[in-house]
Amino acid sequence: MFNYSHNGITIASILDERRSTKDGKFPVKIRVTFNRDRKYYSTGKNLSPGEWEKLPITKSHAFSEVRTDIQNSFDRVKEIVQTLEDTNNFSFDLLNRDLGKGMNDTLNTAFKAKISSLEAEGRSGTQLYYNCALNSIEKFAGSNILFEVFS
Repeated sequence: MFNYSHNGITIASILDERRSTKDGKFPVKIRVTFNRDRKYYSTGKNLSPGEWEKLPITKSHAFSEVRTDIQNSFDRVKEIVQTLEDTNNFSFDLLNRDLGKGMNDTLNTAFKAKISSLEAEGRSGTQLYYNCALNSIEKFAGSNILFEVFS
């Protein structure tokens, strides 16, 4: 649906049909390809293959909101990639850092970002679960829990 390619970096919005959700839909993701390496970034949207096919052409209000959300996610990734390209300094590590998924990010901030996105989507039940989980984690381990990579 949305595509961008420049200097060997390709960005595309795709319907990731590798795994379906419980309701039979598939996640919409932003795929970034660089030097034959692919990374996928979630948009937070799930669609059926039929909905994905109708998405670019439908005038339905619900679908236009989904299309806008996907485009906003795509534009955010594209903007960061272009900024990194301008400095001739593109890498997936820098892209992840600038998207807020970097190693200096904490578990707490990731939970808070997810809670705010759930709030924006109007998913108050799931938001409540995330809030309770965050509160329990913070009581147990504190308010600055760093992600760690194990090799």
